[in-house]
Amino acid sequence: MAAAGALVASDLPGYTGAASKGQSAGDKAAEAALYRCLGVAAQKFLDRNFGMDYTQGSTEVDSSADVVESAAMAHNMARAGRGNAAAACFKTQFQTGFAQQGIKTTELAVTPVTVEVPGSDEIFAFHVVVTVAGTNGSVPVDSYVINTGWRQVEVTINDTVSGGGKASLADATRLAGIAVQRVRAITG
Repeated sequence: MAAAGALVASDLPGYTGAASKGQSAGDKAAEAALYRCLGVAAQKFLDRNFGMDYTQGSTEVDSSADVVESAAMAHNMARAGRGNAAAACFKTQFQTGFAQQGIKTTELAVTPVTVEVPGSDEIFAFHVVVTVAGTNGSVPVDSYVINTGWRQVEVTINDTVSGGGKASLADATRLAGIAVQRVRAITG
């Protein structure tokens, strides 16, 4: 089921794909801290698919899909993702992730956004704007992160543009819809 929730090359014509790096020990620790911050039990994963990273110019789209122990567990996470503390919790997770990669940021904003993904039964989403400090100056990064799914399958889509462009919420939403429909097709 997790394989169905991750984007594939035919979903992104004209993009170049590369295997995702997966999850490091630092990523796992940040994920555990996120659950504590949100006040939800740690997810129990039956299957995980970290997907591919697709790029075209300054745009990167990546996806992942997780199968958790139950639909109730997925719904609890989605409700927490829409809660009052969610933006601050995710901001902390992003800051931790950047720091673990040695990336210095001078600005980071995480704002909840409302989207509708046809066919999904839960959803939460954020607009993430960050300025990365580099040796050649600052680089603005604009991203939409959509967390959606069907039953016990959680799908995450990231649409990110670096260097001054704007990410597309419409594109991220469309791609999330493709992934959710694929999951629904195999789960009934």
